[in-house]
Order: sequence, then C-alpha cells, then structure tokens
Amino acid sequence: MGKLFGPSFKELADKEFELRKRIKENGEITTVHIPAKRKLSLYEKYFIIFSSIFLSIVLIIALSVIYHNATIPAADYDGFKSTMLTYINDNGSISDIIIKERDMFKVIVKDDWYNSGEIEKIRFCNSVRDVIYVFAYQYNLIYEDNDYIYLSFYDTTGIEVAEQDMGEYNILH
Repeated sequence: MGKLFGPSFKELADKEFELRKRIKENGEITTVHIPAKRKLSLYEKYFIIFSSIFLSIVLIIALSVIYHNATIPAADYDGFKSTMLTYINDNGSISDIIIKERDMFKVIVKDDWYNSGEIEKIRFCNSVRDVIYVFAYQYNLIYEDNDYIYLSFYDTTGIEVAEQDMGEYNILH
C-alpha cells in the first residue's frame, strides 16, 4: 500500500536511520536525492478540474435539498381533515373530499349537482377551490409560493362531473 501513495512511514524511518548511521560512522554529510515531482498530463489536469466542478455541483444540490426539506413545515393532515369534515357537514352539496397529494384533491358531490345550471356549477367549483386553498395553506399542505391547487369533481357513482383546466373549470355533466 505504501507504493501507491509514496514510501511508507516505516521505509522513511529506515532511510533516516541509515543516513544518521552513515553520518556517525564517516563524520561526513551526504546528500540525499529526493526525486522531483512528476508533472501532470493535460488529461489528468482536466480530470481533476472537471471532477472538482462535478463534486461541487453535487454538493450544492445535496445541501439545497437538505435545507429545503429541513425548512418545510410538516403538513397537518389530521387538522385539515377535521376542518374539511366540518365544511362538508355545513355544505350539503359535498359528500366527501379526498386528498390525493398535498395540492391535489378529489371532491365528491351529491346528486343535487345535476339539478344546478352550468354557471352555478362553475361558481360552486370556484368557491370550493377557494375554501380548500385557504385551509390547505393554513395546515401546511401547500406553501406560500404555490398558487395552485388541483381539484377534480366526481359524483357519488365515480363519474367525473367537472375538471380543472388552467384554473378554469369545464363542466362535464
């Protein structure tokens, strides 16, 4: 292992011991030949430079991910669900609200959906989106820089009745 990284400590100590012994015996100072460092080839220089740059980038990305994950407040799903249950009980048109992801929700509407006009359905979708957005932000499901939540509306049989497209709602049924 000593040859890979130069002479080992033991080899250096042995050389120093022999040199001191010769100086004592002969009373003369001898010169020790220390080989000059080998110059790096162009390939080795580029390899070192690009490796350093690559490792620096990886380190910066890793630290930013760690910092981002450490500063994200924990989402309070239980608080959000209890608030949504209260909202569902107060609003007679919604059967359930299911969290798909932190910013994606599935809203199940009751059958009186089909008795409303298209404009009333769009207003209903927008008001439900606004309410869910406020509570999702309050319970840390979304962040300050996240302006969008995605809602999909289904009836009790599982048929999609409204879909969100670029912030606007398309009424399907």
